[in-house]
Amino acid sequence: MFSVLMSLALAADPAPAPNDSTAQAREAFTIAQKLYKQARYSEAAAKFEETFVLRPHPVIQYNIGRCYEALGELTKALRAYKDYLRLMPEAEDKVTVNDAVVNIERRMQDKGVQQVLVYAEPSSATISVDGKVLGGSPASTELKPGNHQVSVTAPDHDPMQRAFVLTAQRSVQMSLALKPTGGAVGADAPKATPATAFRADEFSPPPPPPSVSAETPRARVETWVVGGAAIVAAGIGAVLFGVQAGIRSDIVRRERPGDEVARLLEQANGLQLSSFIAFGVAGAALVTAVLLFFLEGR
Repeated sequence: MFSVLMSLALAADPAPAPNDSTAQAREAFTIAQKLYKQARYSEAAAKFEETFVLRPHPVIQYNIGRCYEALGELTKALRAYKDYLRLMPEAEDKVTVNDAVVNIERRMQDKGVQQVLVYAEPSSATISVDGKVLGGSPASTELKPGNHQVSVTAPDHDPMQRAFVLTAQRSVQMSLALKPTGGAVGADAPKATPATAFRADEFSPPPPPPSVSAETPRARVETWVVGGAAIVAAGIGAVLFGVQAGIRSDIVRRERPGDEVARLLEQANGLQLSSFIAFGVAGAALVTAVLLFFLEGR
């Protein structure tokens, strides 16, 4: 499902490079994979992040995103996926990862927020959004939809401010490059590390966790309520109206005279009709309960 990257999942590790930090990264990565297989996603994420410090490979960000998505930490997952796509803009599984990004954005929309992710150059620049300092580059935060403003400052550089509109449906990602004070105009945006700087098979992503619905399966409340209504209606029809109709019919059979007979017959007929109606309601409710049971079982 995850194209070339997924075909590498759980593959044997390539021979470690002579560089000590790369060898340490391989060891940390192997531990992180084992933790992921054990569904210890929080520990796995921490170990993958340790790996990225030692060897900042794009696929490690993909691994981090999978961990945080499994944990339900949407903001961290979204940032990791975007870091992956920024470092590997022509990734084989770009479409799949973009689909994961859109799915997370939908879930964040349900919470009434979206993510703002800012990359700045130089990386030591201080990033603020709506006057709140977020820190160095990259920096992210969750905001409600609307008009906002980002500010980037750094020593010996001209400050920059940019207004933006955050919609309810999509997150915002921007890259800002400050000009050195009195110097030449810098690049329009920070440059991502070229994908050619990485070996595609150096690290492999973990397999996706078992599919879990975004919503916890609900108890079949509707089914049991309707089924209960059927039982109650049947009970009322059989016990209350049916029995009462029978009592009045017995009285009539004793040939009570005059108006008393007519009154009891009228009551018996009314109760019998109510009994039929109650049984009809019970039958309809029972059919509905059966349909709900099979539909919810899908």
